Amino acid sequence: MEHPETHYADDSWFQAVGLSALVVGSFTASGLGETKPILFSLFALALVAGHWLGKALRTWQQLTRETKPIRVSKSLRDLEETVNKESLAKDRQRNIQTLITAGSASLVLGIPVTLVVLNYDAVACGSLLLVSLLCFLRRYTIPSSVNSVLCHSAVSIIILPLTALLGVYSQIENISSPTAILGFVPGSFLAASVVAKFTTLLESLGWTRKLIVQKRGLDKVRPGRIMQLYSVLLLTGPISVFVAVPAGLLPPSLMIGIMPLIWATKVASGFSEGTLSANQTAERTTRLALVSSGLMLVAGYLARG
Repeated sequence: MEHPETHYADDSWFQAVGLSALVVGSFTASGLGETKPILFSLFALALVAGHWLGKALRTWQQLTRETKPIRVSKSLRDLEETVNKESLAKDRQRNIQTLITAGSASLVLGIPVTLVVLNYDAVACGSLLLVSLLCFLRRYTIPSSVNSVLCHSAVSIIILPLTALLGVYSQIENISSPTAILGFVPGSFLAASVVAKFTTLLESLGWTRKLIVQKRGLDKVRPGRIMQLYSVLLLTGPISVFVAVPAGLLPPSLMIGIMPLIWATKVASGFSEGTLSANQTAERTTRLALVSSGLMLVAGYLARG
């Protein structure tokens, strides 16, 4: 099993997808016309600060707990110098992480509170605080059970629609609920990538990719719980668009959002058959989320017309 401290070493991909949802919402609201960069920048800074806070706090705790073996020196003076150098380096790193933690926490809490004081909508500011805290929790916590993996997946789905709504609000200072779909579709891909990322953990807890069942004396392969959950999350976003557009709930241009299924089925097949490892599947699914954000950007712009 991969070391828990490196489980989000590639978290930059998640940040990219999250911020892309903010851009999609903002661009959908403003189009190619005049934009409001200040509010957008404050929202982006608060969201990034949530990631920084989670990473810095984890690093600070590691440095506090960490005890490195001391190299045996030739003399007592060498031993004393080695201890002093390692202690100073550790204290310096801890102080840096303390500053980053304090600064990030100030931004996460300070930006929404400041905006409320400036008479911006309290619901929007509360949503900004919620999303920033969810980004913090996702970066700070380590899944260690089935429920915690499910929570991380759910957080991924929640973060992106709210971020898209914040993007819209940053331009028109109004919350338009249907625009949440702009973040929901890539959010479902991101949630599926979490399941793939923690396949090893889920397998250690009794979940499987494949399930062999006997039917009429023959062994048949069925998707295990891991593949079932991965597939459901992968399909939830695009199918929501596929159902909502014909029902007249969404503009026809949003049908572009189902295009990633072309590549998603190939990734899912490789994951099921074992030709793609869990990490490869997670990476490709996360990139599909980024592609989906790009397509939703186009769809949102076309919907304006």
